[in-house]
This record gives sequence, structure tokens and C-alpha cells, in this order.
Amino acid sequence: MNSGIYKKDNGRTKNETMEIALLAFRFTSLTLATEKVQLKLFDQLTDPKVYDKRQLPASDGPIRVGLAVTVTVLHNLQYYSQDLASTLIMEHTWNDDRLAYEDIPNTPLVLRGGDDFAKKIWKPSVYVVNERRSSVVSVPQPNVLVTVAPNGDVTYTYRFFSIFQFFFLKMALLSRVIQYASYVSVAYAGEGHEWSLDTEDLVLEWKNKNGTEITGESFLPEWKLNNLRSYTTSFQRPNGKYFSDLVTEFTLDRRIEFYVVDFYVPGILAVLTQCISFWIIPSQLAARTIL
Repeated sequence: MNSGIYKKDNGRTKNETMEIALLAFRFTSLTLATEKVQLKLFDQLTDPKVYDKRQLPASDGPIRVGLAVTVTVLHNLQYYSQDLASTLIMEHTWNDDRLAYEDIPNTPLVLRGGDDFAKKIWKPSVYVVNERRSSVVSVPQPNVLVTVAPNGDVTYTYRFFSIFQFFFLKMALLSRVIQYASYVSVAYAGEGHEWSLDTEDLVLEWKNKNGTEITGESFLPEWKLNNLRSYTTSFQRPNGKYFSDLVTEFTLDRRIEFYVVDFYVPGILAVLTQCISFWIIPSQLAARTIL
């Protein structure tokens, strides 16, 4: 009487459950097939016989690299070493017509891969001038994302941990520090050999008007952001060539409540403790010694 209809399980018949499982299987199969198509196409585009990652992309003028930086976390600020630890996401965008595939039929809308994609293509190496050390976050695997559009637009994004040097504006009060990051591009060719690309070959520019963005939850508890400014500039080296430079400056002000607790309260307690020792009877040597 109830043939063809199974008992309901958690408000859903077994027929419905089987259909959902079948759809999930088809979706997984489709995803795997799409990934295989992407990998095959990317391998064709980056075949060493037709693509040399050491060679700059073709361009009528200098290669224009857009840069967007997001500060996600400010970890720690050390006064004595003048170090500020932070985690950032850096996004580069440029065009490499050798990777264009819009003329190839039946191709994906975008090619997307990780560190394995990044190792096969040319990419600018942008470093921060005033950083002491940095490393790409590699848990559970390198946090690197590469996307290639049909017209050859490449977006290279990675998350990294870096320790910067900061400067005090009011050294006497330790109440304000200024942090700046200067981004300069350097190209590498072979192990142990490097050179900088001047403005005739490569130009760095901010991808958006804000330049560097700092997320609202990233600040240290005892500091607050007072000013954030990003701008584009260039500098000249002794060889007479100019090099593009992107600069971000932001000022951190100490919150007054932390300033009072860290400096005034301990100082007042120290003075009061010393004053109490003068009121103790001279014969009470143990109490005076403890104070």
C-alpha cells in the first residue's frame, strides 16, 4: 500500500535523501572535472617551451602592477627593540598576455590555483623596506592564491607575517609612535642574482584609493589609530634611474587609561612605599628591609 514510499528519516524520505546524495556526487564530479580542465589549460599556458617565467610580460610601456595591502592583525609592539609584529594580506595585479586564453573555446571563466601556480609564472617581488623579517603563512599550507582571467589579468595574493620597525614621535612620553611601510619592487633572475626594476620597466601603483587598509579588529588594546595615509612616490638611485615606491603611514596613539595604569600608578605606588618606610620605628629592621 505504501510501495515506492520509504519511511521518513529526520523529516525527509529515503528517496529524497538518495536524490540529494546523487546531486552531491554529481556536483563533486563536476568540480573535479573543472579542476582538471583548469590544471590542463594552465600547464599548456605555462609550458617552458612557450613560456619563460624569467622574462618580463610584453607591454607597450612599463608594466603596471597594482598593489592592495590589508593589515589583518597587529600582534605586538616592543618599545626597546622598536618592533611591531603584524599579519598582512598583499594583493598584486598585472597583465601578462602570454597567459591570455580568451580565444580558446570551452575554457573556464577564471583559472585559480595556489602556490603551485605561483611557481610557474612571472611575478613581481615586492618587499617592505623597513621590515626586519617576514615569512608567508604556511599553516596548513602556503597561504597563496593565484587567479588568471581570460584576458591575461593576473592576481597574486598571499598572507604573510612581518615584523616592522616603528619610530617614536614623542620619545619622552612614549605616548605616540608612527609606523610606515615603503613597498619597493625587486625582480629576481636565478639564484643569488637580483636587480631592481626602474620606472621604465615597472611602475607600482595603489589598486584602490585607500592604499593600505586596516581592519577594525586588528588594533592592540592600548593603542588607537590616529591617522592613515597612503601615497605613491619615487626615488632616485646613484645610477640616475628612478624607482617607484608606495608608502603607507599610520600613527598610533596610546590610550590614556593604559598610559595611566602603566606609568603613573606604578610610580605613585613606588613613592608611597618609600614614604611608609620613614614612619617605621628604626628598631624594626625586618619591616624596613622588606619595604
